Amino acid sequence: MSEGAAVKTDARRGWWWVSWVQSTKDFRPMTDPPNATILGWWCTGFDAEERAILCAAVLAKTERDAKRNVAIDWPESRGAEWRFSQPLESLELSDRFPLKGWAKERFERERGGQP
Repeated sequence: MSEGAAVKTDARRGWWWVSWVQSTKDFRPMTDPPNATILGWWCTGFDAEERAILCAAVLAKTERDAKRNVAIDWPESRGAEWRFSQPLESLELSDRFPLKGWAKERFERERGGQP
């Protein structure tokens, strides 16, 4: 899927910070880079069952939309164990979540429209 092919990104939306437990051995998204609503994603570790703990910054109007946007590239997230989902007030992340490549470009582009 090409960037933005399945997801309309022209309307201003909110930002969401979501995290889930990925049950598959290969925790990477189905496409690289993932759809245009995913501003960035990270694997933050593994649980006791060796399942990946993932988090992502997502463009979405609602929590439900954010989870749907994640499911485009991580279909196993449907019905996943969601750790949290919360609106982001800004797109400033800690050093724990480095930005590079496509994620850096997406964050910079989105920050340009930041209030």
